[in-house]
Amino acid sequence: QQQHHHHQQQQQQQNARTKNDIKNKGLLGHIESLIKFRGGPITVHEFMSEALTNPTYGYYTKTSSKDAVFGKSGDFTTSPEISQIFGELLGVWCATIWEQLGSPEELHLIEFGPGRGTLMMDLLRGTSNFKKFSEALRVHLIEISP
Repeated sequence: QQQHHHHQQQQQQQNARTKNDIKNKGLLGHIESLIKFRGGPITVHEFMSEALTNPTYGYYTKTSSKDAVFGKSGDFTTSPEISQIFGELLGVWCATIWEQLGSPEELHLIEFGPGRGTLMMDLLRGTSNFKKFSEALRVHLIEISP
């Protein structure tokens, strides 16, 4: 019984060390714990999901201001953040394709990862004079960032 109690204490100490290791290693520790828990490899999808959207460590979901991702103070800037021309030209192209499709009553325009929505705002502004096109649009923004 004493040996069993000693083994329990060792297991508790190991668990505490593991939790501290995960805490100290951040995302790396978190992913290591997933692999250990699984007893083997995780998929690329699971890895990328954790790396990008984990609430604590995810690239796009960290909430502290020092972790800003977008814009001049962030890690990268996309073309819509620099100039409105890309979004406006994309809008004219969409309106042209819509006409080539026979001007359907509804056109679903879906943007994945719109960030602040700058590209879509530029597109909508650039096509605002094409009234029937604008009325047909059903805009959907798919975003995982907070």
